[in-house]
Amino acid sequence: MSLLKLELIALACALGAASACAKSKAESSRSDTSVAAPGADASDASDEDNQAPVDCSKIYTSADAVGILNLPAKVSNDTLWPGSCTFDTANEGGSIKVRPGASIEMAWDDVTKSRDSVKYAPLAGIGERAVRLASNGTEILAKKGKVYCAVELLGIGQSGTESDFTKTRGEELAKKLGALCNKYFAAK
Repeated sequence: MSLLKLELIALACALGAASACAKSKAESSRSDTSVAAPGADASDASDEDNQAPVDCSKIYTSADAVGILNLPAKVSNDTLWPGSCTFDTANEGGSIKVRPGASIEMAWDDVTKSRDSVKYAPLAGIGERAVRLASNGTEILAKKGKVYCAVELLGIGQSGTESDFTKTRGEELAKKLGALCNKYFAAK
């Protein structure tokens, strides 16, 4: 299962949960007069809730895409996936997507613990453990402690975008993508 499909599933689950919570909060605010349990505080929130927002321009520069994208790329925060960063070329053909955070844990578990693991190969030197798409290295997932990171090339293989990307594939390309995760891990 591709990383994008897993993230869409995770997003759908999160939206469903958020909707249910909003409805539950609205109902409980009308009739709930209880006091919070002793000892309950913000530390009970999930790790992702406690993470500070990522400012991509403080972690990455356009130079980080050199050797991956053939055209100059602009670094920006991804509006669709908060906490994620993108490197987009001016013609918007090729791009690099860096997705950190707990939502990547589900994709990590899928590619390391399921039948899909045969599609991935180990990748040394990235975080504590990393894997790359074995066929061409255009997608990697990495983990350092409880922090996860995924990097993928968007638009690769589509008509008209091949010239946006380096011809390098396999482990060499995956190491370049992994360097983006290592920068994220260092910033955290």
